[in-house]
Amino acid sequence: MRSERLVNIEFPKFVRVRILAHIRLLLSCFCFATLCYQPLCGQQLVDDFSVPSAAVPGWTIGGTGPTANVPAAQYLQINGGGADGADWASRNVAAYYDVQLSNNTCQLTWSFNMYRSRTSPAGFLNGAAQYGLGFILAGQNADPTLGNGYAVVVGESGVNNNIVRLVRFNNGLDNNGNLTTIISGGSLTTHYASFRVTLDPVTGTWELFIDQNTTTGPFVNPTAAAVSLGSAVDNVYTGLSLPYIATYWNHSTVPFFARFDNIYVPDPCVAATPTVQF
Repeated sequence: MRSERLVNIEFPKFVRVRILAHIRLLLSCFCFATLCYQPLCGQQLVDDFSVPSAAVPGWTIGGTGPTANVPAAQYLQINGGGADGADWASRNVAAYYDVQLSNNTCQLTWSFNMYRSRTSPAGFLNGAAQYGLGFILAGQNADPTLGNGYAVVVGESGVNNNIVRLVRFNNGLDNNGNLTTIISGGSLTTHYASFRVTLDPVTGTWELFIDQNTTTGPFVNPTAAAVSLGSAVDNVYTGLSLPYIATYWNHSTVPFFARFDNIYVPDPCVAATPTVQF
């Protein structure tokens, strides 16, 4: 009976108004703190190759040729032909975000375009007359035939040479045996394609997205790639410093080529300062 009397106490109107105001304030503080402490994340453009150049400023060019250049059509092109081997262009992006992936607290996202003129690429064994297309998301070395890291690749021996894979590579990308598949799916023929890769660094969960345009181009915005090829957990190398991205074309003596464009890397993870509004 005593508790019932307390429950049914009729407070004066001004008291009820102040109680409701305090409740709203507490809820407001909780909501703003929850929202503002969520790490903010996005992407930042590294290069859209808008200036034609034989030198590809800002990138380290290497390989058998090397043959990387930016033609008037404004994309990065790597030509095959000459000797069996691989050519690449790499870039250090340590100034863009924390390249020890596990240190980050928000979703990390990479986006980029790729195209190859060779059908049915057989893989990445350097010097073995094979063709393979790759983009290194995060690698240890400016030379992608060395070190460990993560990459998106197209090309392997077997029934479906055109399958798209997110891989972890050990001791370089120049040997099929160095690649461990994390996610695989789809079938990329000679289409101009958009790729988007996300990583939750807390759980180690990766997801791979792709969109295919036409076989004649042009490239379209890769940040909008929406068809998921699946997700999987891998954190084997996320605790390493992986400061390099790279474009990669493994080729034989026939002059097929690869093209890359619109390369985005993650924004740094920043927690916004919580605010309280009265």
